[in-house]
Amino acid sequence: MNDLFALLKRAILLFKKYPVHFLVFQIPEVSVELIEAMIGPKTENRILIILVFALPYFFFTSFLTSALTFLSVRDTTTSGRPPSLGMALGRIVPKLKLLLPVSLLTGIILGLSLAAFILPVFYFMTVYLFVPILVASETKMAWSQYLYRSKKIIQTRLWKTMTIVFCMLTSSFIIQVGLNIDLIWNFVGEWGWLLEAVRYFLSMLVGAIVAIWVSLYYLETTKNERAH
Repeated sequence: MNDLFALLKRAILLFKKYPVHFLVFQIPEVSVELIEAMIGPKTENRILIILVFALPYFFFTSFLTSALTFLSVRDTTTSGRPPSLGMALGRIVPKLKLLLPVSLLTGIILGLSLAAFILPVFYFMTVYLFVPILVASETKMAWSQYLYRSKKIIQTRLWKTMTIVFCMLTSSFIIQVGLNIDLIWNFVGEWGWLLEAVRYFLSMLVGAIVAIWVSLYYLETTKNERAH
């Protein structure tokens, strides 16, 4: 596992070098939380709105963030130049028509597995971790092939990948739940908006570092394959 956390250290250093660049990529994903806040518990047809709009939007923005981060990480690690926001956006725009259906397909599988048990969804989150990266970097193929390719790459290093997914879910849980307990909100009182701002920033910060970590992990994992 030492090599895995060595990659995490590299991810943190890369983020410290270009913090604004990688935080910008987190904006689409964090916007999901703003939409969720707008869909209050008393909203009419709340469940329908979440299923039809909020969840598909969440999966798409998650894929978009991962893909943009990977393109920037790959470019800056291979060329040594600072990452370019315009270059990453220019490369992902032609892929959007493919990114959307593949993200929805993956989301449906995760949703169905979550409806069954927690363990299957954790497994599918692990084996499909590389799907957005593959959509961004590989030639066009059938939607299901991206899922198959991701699973094939990860199946020989399943436990390592599970470690990354576990860290990702744990950090998200701590930020989302830990900063929402009544004790903290009662303490901050009218400064609750500041607590919300801190929560959004931490979500972006951790999300950016994890996305870089996953990108470096993919590059390291497929290094020999890409060399040929």
